[in-house]
Amino acid sequence: MFPLVPIALQFLKANWIPIAIGVACLALLGYIKVLHLEIDHYKAKSVQMQLAIDAAAVKEKQLEIVAEQITTKYHESLSNQFKLQDAAGAAIHERITKNAEANSTHISSDIVSLFNSSKPTLVIKDPAATKQGNDARASPNTDDSEPATQAYEHTLAELLDVSASNDKNHAKCIDTVHEWQNFWTDYTMNYKAAATQ
Repeated sequence: MFPLVPIALQFLKANWIPIAIGVACLALLGYIKVLHLEIDHYKAKSVQMQLAIDAAAVKEKQLEIVAEQITTKYHESLSNQFKLQDAAGAAIHERITKNAEANSTHISSDIVSLFNSSKPTLVIKDPAATKQGNDARASPNTDDSEPATQAYEHTLAELLDVSASNDKNHAKCIDTVHEWQNFWTDYTMNYKAAATQ
């Protein structure tokens, strides 16, 4: 029925070594081709990953530049505000110390205590930031004829000076909080803008 089959079998039997070598060579060439395809595939992936890494590095550098610019902007803004407040504080201090009426008007410790009580009560974490007076503390006994319970007297100038200094520090705190809020809003907007590029 199939007269060619016995002929083909005889041919294969007689030439099986060259045929086996040929099949092995073809298999090896096929395997090499598959390896080349795999290598090309992973090279393409590697290039894509490198491009993504480079793009991320560029974006990170942009964000660093934006963050540095914003930090400098708000640092300078706050520094300038502090300089203005310090200059205004120095001017009011000079006016207070030169005012004869304020220096000659004496205030009892009870009035100073009442003035202090009229101020809002705050928890102060850094007591060095607030100027303290000697409200109603007993004076040291420097003379035996004076009773040790006599309280210090203050001038109106002292009271005004301490109050002005504390008000200036309070204004600096408020300005710092406002600048921080503006900084954070500005930073967030710039970060989002740079991240979506």
